[in-house]
Amino acid sequence: MTMKTLLGARSGFRARLGIWAILLLAIIMAGFAPSSAAEGHRSGALVFGGSVHVAAGETADGSVVSFGGPVTVDGTVNGSAISFGGPVTINGTVNGTVASFGGTVTLSRTARVYGDVTSVGGSIIREPGALVTGSVGRAAGLNRFHPEFPWFWAWAWGWPVVPGLMLAVTLMRLIGALVLSLVIVAIWPTHSQAVAQAINSRPGRVAAAGVVSWLLLIPGVILLLLTLVGIALIPLWLLLFVAAGAMGRAALALLVGQQVAKLANADIAILPQVVIGSLIISLLGWVPWAGWLAGVAVAIFGVGAVLETRFGTNKPWWAPRQPAPPQP
Repeated sequence: MTMKTLLGARSGFRARLGIWAILLLAIIMAGFAPSSAAEGHRSGALVFGGSVHVAAGETADGSVVSFGGPVTVDGTVNGSAISFGGPVTINGTVNGTVASFGGTVTLSRTARVYGDVTSVGGSIIREPGALVTGSVGRAAGLNRFHPEFPWFWAWAWGWPVVPGLMLAVTLMRLIGALVLSLVIVAIWPTHSQAVAQAINSRPGRVAAAGVVSWLLLIPGVILLLLTLVGIALIPLWLLLFVAAGAMGRAALALLVGQQVAKLANADIAILPQVVIGSLIISLLGWVPWAGWLAGVAVAIFGVGAVLETRFGTNKPWWAPRQPAPPQP
């Protein structure tokens, strides 16, 4: 079987995963509605590490999302019902998308879903009588032919591919990026906020700084190689970009989380904001091929903002030259 045939067989899955990734981002960014004053109504819910339950006779005017817990709908949700890492059970009505990332979606016979239903890494149980007006799809695993994941390169070079091991490596990368972002923001919250503010207020200037910085990476290494002293400084030169990239990603995650909290009209602490933003950035990286563009954007804006603000201190890299005092 040729590479073209293999990639073609996976193209449908790549397209579906990309569509769901973009759709989920749109849901999170704009799917929450303010509370309703009508009896039996409530606002949408955004919960971390807990469950979300819409009781029978109750209406949620907005999406209900849980990070790490189950979502159960016995009433009506005027939005979407989504869980990251937990199951989703629908016994009532959902006027939007139903999705679980890493869990099972269960549609009872009384379920009414006026949107799409999907499960990434889990299964879908649909009882007879359950109504779904949209598509029903299941992605059993991540696409091994996606260049975002390490097993793509193993397969491309003809090395043995161990899906379970490679999936563990990918998850470790994602968890590691999340933990590193949390540590950076927890230790330097003011600096991280300054970097995020720079991206938000002057994106053009930040992008220009990022592009110029990356263009200077290799020439800088070459110049340092010309002298013995410079060779010793090469690790520090590379470490500058590594540190800037890590802090820039953390600041971007913080900025995305802040925008989600603002649109959801929710009071979310700074570290949960980082969790939300980091998960969204990672999710965008799963979009086939377009994930590369998202990665490039994160690298350019992140590094550019960090260097443009001098790691969030907003101090100039070089002190302005003071005029010489007048001679007596």
